[in-house]
Amino acid sequence: MVVSEQATKNVTLTNNATTAITIDSITGLTGVYTQNTTNSSCPVSPNNLAAGASCIIAVNLTATALGSQPGSATVTYNPVGTATTSNVGFTMTATADQPVTFSASAIAFAAQFVGTTSASKSIVLYNKQNVPLNISGITVAGTNPSDFAITSLCPTVPASVPLSPTALFR
Repeated sequence: MVVSEQATKNVTLTNNATTAITIDSITGLTGVYTQNTTNSSCPVSPNNLAAGASCIIAVNLTATALGSQPGSATVTYNPVGTATTSNVGFTMTATADQPVTFSASAIAFAAQFVGTTSASKSIVLYNKQNVPLNISGITVAGTNPSDFAITSLCPTVPASVPLSPTALFR
């Protein structure tokens, strides 16, 4: 997962008892986790989890730092009229892996007569972060960079929106 992006981890809970259990609650999420009740499938009281059956506890994490993000949840269940608790542990690892990407690493232009200007070409910039990306400038590099011009600059790329700065050959 990438820092600042939300990810969901599914933790499987299996009833290894020979009888059904009633799950009274799933609480006490630790770390920077929250329960994703929409994607969780564990039946909560008065419903039962059959003997040998499994269900999913879905947890969300929005990492604020790189590295391992350990967490746990407390499951309270009632196997035979007595409340019992178990801790379920899980870990997600946050990376800084490409929060901003491009649709291509270069633009190829066809042959052009001297003194004429080509049609514009675009590379799409994808901001995968949950925050806007501020661009202070775009630099043309390579052979004869002065033969090229940036014709469209996106000074701010909104969160989760692709934008297309354009360039031309002159």
